[in-house]
Amino acid sequence: MSYQNDQLILPTYLAPALLIDLAEQYGVNPNIILKGTPVFLESLITENHAVSLEQLIQMIRNMHESITHPEVQFLFGQRYIETLTHPALNAIAYSQNIKEAVQRYVEFHIFLTPWCIPVAFYSEKKIILFWLNNQEIHANYLAISAMTALRAILMNSMQEELNISYSFVGAEPNFIEQFWEHLGEDIKFNNLVNAMHIDICESQQKQSYQTSAMRQAYYRQAKLVQQQLGLELSFLQKVFNFLIRNIHQVPNLEECAEYFQMSIASFKRRLHKHHTSYQQLLDQARLFTSIQLKELHHYSDERIANYLNINDIHNFKRAFKRWSSLITS
Repeated sequence: MSYQNDQLILPTYLAPALLIDLAEQYGVNPNIILKGTPVFLESLITENHAVSLEQLIQMIRNMHESITHPEVQFLFGQRYIETLTHPALNAIAYSQNIKEAVQRYVEFHIFLTPWCIPVAFYSEKKIILFWLNNQEIHANYLAISAMTALRAILMNSMQEELNISYSFVGAEPNFIEQFWEHLGEDIKFNNLVNAMHIDICESQQKQSYQTSAMRQAYYRQAKLVQQQLGLELSFLQKVFNFLIRNIHQVPNLEECAEYFQMSIASFKRRLHKHHTSYQQLLDQARLFTSIQLKELHHYSDERIANYLNINDIHNFKRAFKRWSSLITS
């Protein structure tokens, strides 16, 4: 069973309440943050009241448009983690190593950064995280908040200093100092996608102070909460994961709909609820795969084209340009 963008699954006393607090801090009418959603101020402290992912993202859009201070996108991610109490944080804190910590973040992201869906790729020495739905008009804003939150999680969980770099779509903004303050100075702009790069040092391969019993117990506790709420995977994640598993010989739209036991029309409507389409997800899967093969495994363009079952390097370069609006170097 997968959850949908329009399901009421996120309690209003968490992210929505934080958005209201930020609005009040910056002198913005809280009702502006709630514009376009069915949420009222008095319901924010009601534990049994919830919003959907779609409604939460609308609130974040409203915040972005109404609060001009650039630091707010960083503060939202940082404070969300600072105020959150959830078994998923313990599951990450008691991870065996940095790779397992990131894997657990991806698995439990609905509790940690529900506004963004992360996708992670791994090698022995490096981890790359992307976020789905870069077509969203506020994709950079959402990604910045998610990266700030994840950085806070990892910094609180790992014993040693982490080497993290960041890539963003678009030109360098005027408020670069905010990036340096909240994320560090290893930041690049004008990139193909929003991404977070984490180096794996030899000393981070294993944290011996974490006992196996505590590591497993906290993970089981977080997993149980997730299962009880029915929040293991969104429909968008299921489709994307299916495309990644079959990236060598990707099924067409009809075959993909058949795999999920839907008509083509129903499949399209379901994806439309997530503000995407089969072709957009497929392009994103191919783009992410191409980038991670080049960066993590040092594949040549010819080898990537072969991996994606594209039989001509010129066809690959044209396709890559379409996926990313840029040409591979």
